[in-house]
Amino acid sequence: MRKYYGLFSLIFSFYIFFFYKFEETLTIIALFFAFYYWFEAPRGNFKIVSGLVLGALLLIVVGVIIIAVIAGLALRSLHYN
Repeated sequence: MRKYYGLFSLIFSFYIFFFYKFEETLTIIALFFAFYYWFEAPRGNFKIVSGLVLGALLLIVVGVIIIAVIAGLALRSLHYN
């Protein structure tokens, strides 16, 4: 069963990638299970691919947060000038 953990992680991470806007609680649960299965999975192709997908999701989330902070600071400076 443990050899399929990488596949489970890939499935959960693809669920987050495509359906993250619909249900917040399911997305949080899927994110938890994706990281859990990824850490517990043995080395293999599914672990590498799911790690890449989770890494891309992390970069997207961090990028959105950074862009939102920069845009907020820019709007604030425009508002007070």
